[in-house]
Amino acid sequence: MSEFKDINREREHDITIGEVKACPVFAHLTDAEAQEVVATIKCFSLIIFNYYQREKVKKILLIN
Repeated sequence: MSEFKDINREREHDITIGEVKACPVFAHLTDAEAQEVVATIKCFSLIIFNYYQREKVKKILLIN
């Protein structure tokens, strides 16, 4: 995981097709396939974020 040490965790835009295809494991993908990877990452991120938010609200409600 050392190749990910310079990730900007505060970026405010989606990963690009070029960034996806720059990763060796995805280099062979077509642009359409790379766009699907972008959409999948975005969807997964939203699922995780929504779960986190719900758990956070549950904790607040249980504390009060």
